Amino acid sequence: MRRQPGVAVASVLWREGVGVVQYSGRLDAGEVRAAVTRELVVQHFNLEVRGRPGGWWRGRACPSCGKAWRDLAGSGFCIGKRGWTCKACGAKGDLLDLLARLAGLDVRRDFTRVLELGARLAGTQPHATGRDSSGESTPRDDTRESASRVWSELLPDHPRGRAYLAGRGLDVDALRARDLVRFCPFGWRPADPAGDPAGALHDQDGAVQSIARRRTTGDEPKTPGLTGHPAGGTLVGHLGQIGPGTDVVVAEGVIDTLTAALAWPHAVVLGAHGASNVAPICAAAAPRVKAAGGRLFLVPDTDAVGREAARLGLQAARKAGLRLNRELVQINLGEHADLNAAWCAGWRPPASHPPVATSTTRELQEAPMPTPTTSSPTVPKRWGGDVLAFLGEEEPAMDASHVYWCDGLVVRDEPGLFLGEPKIGKTLVVEDLALSLAAGLPAFCGRQIFGRARVLLLTREDSDRTTRARLWQLARAHQLRHRELVGWLEVDGTTGLRLDRDDDVAAFRSNLDRFDVVFIDSLSTVHAGDENAVRDMSPVMNAWRQLALETRTAIVIVHHLRKPPEGRLPEPAGRSRVLPRSRGSSIIGATARHAVFFADGPDDNQVLVRVEGNHDGMPEPFVIARRTGERDSKRWVRHEAVGDEREARMMVIATRLDPVIVEVVTRSGDAGIRMGDLRTLVRDLVPARNEVIGQRVAALIGAGRLVRADRRIRATLRSPN
Repeated sequence: MRRQPGVAVASVLWREGVGVVQYSGRLDAGEVRAAVTRELVVQHFNLEVRGRPGGWWRGRACPSCGKAWRDLAGSGFCIGKRGWTCKACGAKGDLLDLLARLAGLDVRRDFTRVLELGARLAGTQPHATGRDSSGESTPRDDTRESASRVWSELLPDHPRGRAYLAGRGLDVDALRARDLVRFCPFGWRPADPAGDPAGALHDQDGAVQSIARRRTTGDEPKTPGLTGHPAGGTLVGHLGQIGPGTDVVVAEGVIDTLTAALAWPHAVVLGAHGASNVAPICAAAAPRVKAAGGRLFLVPDTDAVGREAARLGLQAARKAGLRLNRELVQINLGEHADLNAAWCAGWRPPASHPPVATSTTRELQEAPMPTPTTSSPTVPKRWGGDVLAFLGEEEPAMDASHVYWCDGLVVRDEPGLFLGEPKIGKTLVVEDLALSLAAGLPAFCGRQIFGRARVLLLTREDSDRTTRARLWQLARAHQLRHRELVGWLEVDGTTGLRLDRDDDVAAFRSNLDRFDVVFIDSLSTVHAGDENAVRDMSPVMNAWRQLALETRTAIVIVHHLRKPPEGRLPEPAGRSRVLPRSRGSSIIGATARHAVFFADGPDDNQVLVRVEGNHDGMPEPFVIARRTGERDSKRWVRHEAVGDEREARMMVIATRLDPVIVEVVTRSGDAGIRMGDLRTLVRDLVPARNEVIGQRVAALIGAGRLVRADRRIRATLRSPN
């Protein structure tokens, strides 16, 4: 063990727990808990999972009870963004608890070890390390210094490491000439051989902030980094090298990054230390590539984790304004598992992707930061792509949990339309739904909610005071503390948004990575055109559709129906019975992939809900009721399910007819009354059809409140309960 004076490191060992850094400070549990993500946990333990980015991920086996599910789609072991649960044994907890169970630790007994493991995964730094701010070094300086010291102690060459890289098809001399790889003098475990190849992880300024080694034994973990150092950063190159017209290549893993450096020798290669770092690197590099007039190439692994990392990386790059297949290109490796496998099989970058920059790495590093340019890209626009890459290896799941955020009401990743007659309370329904999604409640008015969603609520139709009052009352009804909504619900009623303006659309696009669901109330607030003119509404609808589909965000817009003469919706007559009644041009209804309609319900404070769309399993028309009350002299309001439309109407009829029927029969005395006479007397008091009266009489007889004998109906002495 070598002593390293002058830094906040007691020892740096190339042993198991590579680069063990002992600090004199302490780890903050809250910071570690906030920094640990499910992506880091899944990647570290190589868990097999399935699910959508914003929803729950289903795993193979529960770490608590050990139950394993053969079919991931039906697994009860679920991992959320901030916690996990098992439907088989009922165990649940946050991500630190999951981390502990997977590592064979007890989160209470071994909390310090669990915290250290979480900090190592997330790169969280302890407090009170090093010196103060009066010109002395900071924890970040300490990690840079310690990483640089370790990097300087690595070997320039090693026969075992050289043989390993040569076996992976890499030109070791070319890599050494550019100082892209060095070799570890010790094994990661005491029994491991020396010679593991390693690469430096750079921060955006090019300083070495950590090191990632590739274990030649092939054991897990395959690419450990320096403990206590950031897991982020970039291998081979860094952001400061992006200059005018530069090609940038983003790859994943040590070997693939070294392969990319050989495949694109004149490009800036940014390697991600793990799939979870692909999207952050793309998000950081894309604005610089856009400003420099260059191109960004993404080279993902072809497994499920790699495909998901590529999707998030492409999404981050597109939010920065890079256009797919123009300034942004995803490399198709065909049947090969990763870039290195393709390289060994003879694959080389296509001729359609020639290098733009001819500068050396040193010239790029010394080049000044570019100024924004509006020059058109040189890559021609291209449509289509490999059908196998598009279809993927697994058929998309189409069960309700993969289609909807809220069953039948909010569709994932698509534009949705909420239509309603004026002044029936649809805005309050939308606010209640938004609150339920953000709080992760199990259901909304009987419709199941599939996972907790990050929600943006744009309430331009009402004042902030009105919206705040409603949200207070809704939260009180659901017994929610406002702090529980932090990070899940954001409300904005004042910031302008125009979907018919390119600058607003671009700015809005850059915000959508923070949200899963967006509610906009209403359509009239996001454009300045004539709603009846296709020419005015076409750019608005196109922007709405593209924002939802490209960013995979459910964007729901509230709109109005033209009011019918009677003021009520017509009786059901077909699937498209209501959509044509939306106010304005028909292109509005044509753009929405899913439409929900609100109308007056059969009784006071009730709303009838009908759904039209293209998805399976859409609900039949149903009725919800608005309930109000007081708690501690404070008003609360919420919505509850009443039943389907027919049940709700029958409940109203029963409420009105049953007392009248019982009263008429009771007045007839012991002699009773014939059905025909009963119908006549009831119709004189309450307008109702004979068929409906007969149904209610039968129901009252079944309930024991009336009896039929000798063709006459009599009242019973039994309590109605």
